[in-house]
Amino acid sequence: MDHFEESGYRYLHFSCHGNSNKLSLTLDDLPFDEFGEMLTPYLKNRRVFFSSCQVMNESLAKLLLRNSGCYSVIGPSSSIDFDRAAIFWRLSII
Repeated sequence: MDHFEESGYRYLHFSCHGNSNKLSLTLDDLPFDEFGEMLTPYLKNRRVFFSSCQVMNESLAKLLLRNSGCYSVIGPSSSIDFDRAAIFWRLSII
């Protein structure tokens, strides 16, 4: 996250697995509350995109938007196929 902050990029894209309560990473699962705590300090004037099944929901959106200065959070709220994940990735680089 320090690298992202220093980069000056305005968009942050996550492509991972998950469900309605957590992100599933290569070696660990990361509950939304922990993820929100880690990410929030880096989101001022930025946007977050997810290419992840079932990850985007009201709970995660509130965690990331509350007191962060983040402009928006977008991602699918249900399971997605690879072709739809690619669309979210494309939107994140526009």
